[in-house]
Amino acid sequence: MPVLIFFEWSALLVACTAFPIGIQLHSYNDLRQWPQLLVKIPLALNGGLFSVKVDFESLNEHGEFLLTHNSALEQVRYNTSAELLQQLAEMLETSSDLRIRTALCFKQSAEMTPDACDGSPGSRKWLEAVDTFFDAAQALVNQSDHRLEFVLDGYAQPEGCLRHRWEPWNATFIPGSEPSLALFTDQLQYSRYSVLNPSSASISQFRLLEIANFGKFQAGGYPLQLWETDEQERLLLFDHEFVDWRSDLDFAMHNVVNFDPAMWQVWTAEVTRTAWNHDVAVRGHAAQPVLLSIAPETWLVLYRADKATHYIGLTGSLIGGPPHVQFTGRTAVRLSSASVYNSDVWGLTENLVRYEVQRDKLEWKETIPLEEEIVNASKLRSSALGLVVGSADGDVVRLYVVSPTTGAVQGRLAVSWFPGNLEEFDFVDAGGRFLVVASNGSHAFVSFNSGDWSILGVGRSPSLSIGSGEDPVIALLMDGGYCFDSNSLHWSSEVKICDARPVACREVLTYTVGPLSDWEQVADQGVPVTPCGVLVHGSYDFGLRPSAVVTATDQGVVVMDVHQSVEGGRDLCGCGAPRSRVQGGLVLDAFVLGQRRARLPHVGLVGVSPVVHLVIVAVVAVLVLAIVLRTRCCCRKHADQ
Repeated sequence: MPVLIFFEWSALLVACTAFPIGIQLHSYNDLRQWPQLLVKIPLALNGGLFSVKVDFESLNEHGEFLLTHNSALEQVRYNTSAELLQQLAEMLETSSDLRIRTALCFKQSAEMTPDACDGSPGSRKWLEAVDTFFDAAQALVNQSDHRLEFVLDGYAQPEGCLRHRWEPWNATFIPGSEPSLALFTDQLQYSRYSVLNPSSASISQFRLLEIANFGKFQAGGYPLQLWETDEQERLLLFDHEFVDWRSDLDFAMHNVVNFDPAMWQVWTAEVTRTAWNHDVAVRGHAAQPVLLSIAPETWLVLYRADKATHYIGLTGSLIGGPPHVQFTGRTAVRLSSASVYNSDVWGLTENLVRYEVQRDKLEWKETIPLEEEIVNASKLRSSALGLVVGSADGDVVRLYVVSPTTGAVQGRLAVSWFPGNLEEFDFVDAGGRFLVVASNGSHAFVSFNSGDWSILGVGRSPSLSIGSGEDPVIALLMDGGYCFDSNSLHWSSEVKICDARPVACREVLTYTVGPLSDWEQVADQGVPVTPCGVLVHGSYDFGLRPSAVVTATDQGVVVMDVHQSVEGGRDLCGCGAPRSRVQGGLVLDAFVLGQRRARLPHVGLVGVSPVVHLVIVAVVAVLVLAIVLRTRCCCRKHADQ
């Protein structure tokens, strides 16, 4: 599977990113996803680290572990521990400066008893399988010049007869599940507990750990790993809590998540300040938003409200927080679509309307009648050929190249429609060849250069944007999508991620991104998009009617949108719970895709004094040892979620 490499992060991102919040991908057991993860995961925020956790459950006939969170089923062909090593070796060979940390979550499978040290046939078989994997994995670690690291989790913790087994691999420490003294000391048998792994179920437990200065772990060289919420508000609660506490310590925290890395970028934007998830102030109940890039780091949002089209001029940078409002206003006519052509903003009614962008407003310049043959005009896009008007006429999508001076038709392209009732469509011009995506209300289809239609998958309200260059990047955003990555699907053993059958959900926003050449391949093959295909695909937020802008920059491929807000505050579609918002508003999202290898600078902040530290540790040690923190760990039970 080819790995789509876009761009590297710029030095600006590395210099300006000050918040130590990163990500670990949890239960990514379908290895076919991993090539796309190198594009999706923000390695710069992770200090250049690709951090992932897989689940080792039962054994196959070859003595290899099956990668599944819950009990393996005979009818499912899971990836194996041997295939994991092969995947890691390919990734390390492809990228010479990539660092990978892989946590191995061992489940209590049918082969073993609760005590791996009881000498039973099942335990001996399990220990032999882990030994065999360890030998092969450690050989790969040595070959990689130690750019690869494994961490023990679950039933492979270094206790009892496992205390010195599989050294030098370290292990996670889960408060309430591991010996409490290991929070404070490396003495006795506790030296290999190196990764603090608290649950997001209890903020009070987390605050107790803060009082304890996170014990020995704040100086241990590993980020704290907070698992495994899929609620945006709870995620932000812990992230803000950690950032506020951390003002005097050089220490990082990784959010352990099952949902899509792009959604993680969006949901944590107000903390990391390297993405956007920004509420746009609007007048009335906003609908049918349009996002336009009118200049470098300058955008225009148009939307319908109160039977008029309103606009908002925005300026800013993806690095450092949300954009600033430069101007607002409304047009004299209601626009059905808009585009930028020759630095002017063009709107579509039954005519063409040209506006000039000024410092504080859009200035109307002229209205140009369209030829009468254009009926049901609903889309307006700029092109190297001129302005292109799109219309839906029954089962046919028609594109007209029109003169920006006279409105006369200068060229025509008809694309026949067969998959069902045409509801919505969008298109982009790739050097005189048109890529068209249309939806029948539940599924989306793609046609390239007036060719046959091929199914993309579930989705509606398509919005396309194209970059520049010989093989420009094209981004498709839709609502009515499907979350391939979620807690429920990652925990399930019934189907591997990319074999799941997508079911449309109205509020799920999805992205599909790749160069034109890959879009041609997908349109030709007719294979639905998944997180395992040639086009990078996933879900990034929840809302309605997204409008896309894609920009290739030194930071990577920046995907932006404005969309109608949905209520949120609850689990939507089994994908997670976005924060609560008022319906009828607009949300501006942005995230970055790319091969990001730059590393964040060392933040040399001053820690607390040794005396104060000892006092805090002594006091809190008494508290912690007196409290049994029994939080339930999904990694401790093979079928607890």
